[in-house]
Amino acid sequence: MSIRCGKCQGRHESVQAVRNCYAGASPAPAASGERIRPNFYDAPCVLCGAMVQARTGRVVRRDGGQTGWATLHLTGECPESPEPAPKASPAPAAKRSGWEDFSAVPGGYYATISATGTNDFDFWYVKEGSRNPKVRFVKRVLGGQGPIRIPRETATEALKAILREGVTLTGERFADELGRCWKCGLPLTDEESRARRMGPVCAAK
Repeated sequence: MSIRCGKCQGRHESVQAVRNCYAGASPAPAASGERIRPNFYDAPCVLCGAMVQARTGRVVRRDGGQTGWATLHLTGECPESPEPAPKASPAPAAKRSGWEDFSAVPGGYYATISATGTNDFDFWYVKEGSRNPKVRFVKRVLGGQGPIRIPRETATEALKAILREGVTLTGERFADELGRCWKCGLPLTDEESRARRMGPVCAAK
């Protein structure tokens, strides 16, 4: 009595042969008394996946003969499975593109020469990144309003202008033009603070 295999849909002569089939071992010989049917066409082996040339292997019925035939190598002729190729190490996560090192620009307020020429100066608020010390976030100070958001490209150009014109010069220019501390942005209320372009608290830091 043979046992139908749920993997190759053929029949094996013992439970162990079925187990071997599931484990990927070479197909067991045909069950005792079962006639070996040769394969008449090239087809992949249902056990190892390698091609079985016509008339060099065997076929067995699938699902008791209801859904055609499965092709197998003859017993012991399944080629050894090649060693699986080692998985490539995952590529390191790409760094977030577009961030430039502007750590030379400390947080504060700056005035650069107007890029459009419609005004004398452009005024900026620069904030240092909390997670990445090289990152700077920039907003525009416009019309006496609080800092407003700007496109990232504009922020990058503002930082480049601050570096090009000079960090201290553009900071002190902000204080001279708006009468506010170039470190914290608060109004300068006495002559001494206005002379040094920053308030006593910021000057003491």
